[in-house]
Amino acid sequence: MRLSASGQEQRLALPYPSGNGWILEQVATWLVLGPVPDITHGLLSRADVVQGSEHLRRRGYTVAHYYTVGERPFFADLAA
Repeated sequence: MRLSASGQEQRLALPYPSGNGWILEQVATWLVLGPVPDITHGLLSRADVVQGSEHLRRRGYTVAHYYTVGERPFFADLAA
């Protein structure tokens, strides 16, 4: 694939290995979950997901997506 990439595509590509921990974590997750038989995916209900600082105002969520700048407040709220 890399050999067929244009010069522009190669200049825009992420360095390997990536220094972005989020990307490395995502790829590792795909590799771990890929061989699981009958695994499915779908959309999450908005009621089950919080983003950013919404965790400070809501309870009962299943998944939280916090941003790096909100990491400390997120974990402090979990500990409370």
